[in-house]
Amino acid sequence: MDPKEAYNQASIKTASALRIVVQSVIIQELSRLSLPEVEKVVEVVSTIIPSGNVPGVILSGLARIPDRRPPKNILQRDVNLLFSAMEQFVDKAMYGTFFASPAAVIWGYQNLLKLAGKDPEHAFPQGTWQFYVDYALRDDTARHTNETHSFDTLLNKYNIFVADLQRITMSSRETRLATRAERNL
Repeated sequence: MDPKEAYNQASIKTASALRIVVQSVIIQELSRLSLPEVEKVVEVVSTIIPSGNVPGVILSGLARIPDRRPPKNILQRDVNLLFSAMEQFVDKAMYGTFFASPAAVIWGYQNLLKLAGKDPEHAFPQGTWQFYVDYALRDDTARHTNETHSFDTLLNKYNIFVADLQRITMSSRETRLATRAERNL
């Protein structure tokens, strides 16, 4: 399936899963949005973060939290799930071409919070940028360091020389694949 078709299919699955959750009594009672606003949020979220049923599962979980502010560990878990789901459902190169994925995922999560009747301002009390710095950049840096070490180890182990320009432009996905291949040998 071509990447654009895969993206469209993931978007349709996401919208369908969100609509099922939104039609539940819990969401109808919690959400402060009108039905047309709910439908608009469903459409936009499914377009920005097309990731199958993951947003629907997250929305359902958010609706069950009694407080208007989800606990920080829930926020981190949910955002991590959205990032992981995006990697699974959408070709990274295509997604990166059209969207800034971290900003899009966090924006989509804020809209899921609105659907669940939660206040995004309370969920990110220090702002979304600070949340991203605390959460994702630390994780990205650690992952990058680990992958770079693994990649360099593989190159040295097999006496492979890679020109600096080629090494710099290799994606982290290629690095992860090389590391996994080594583990399977």
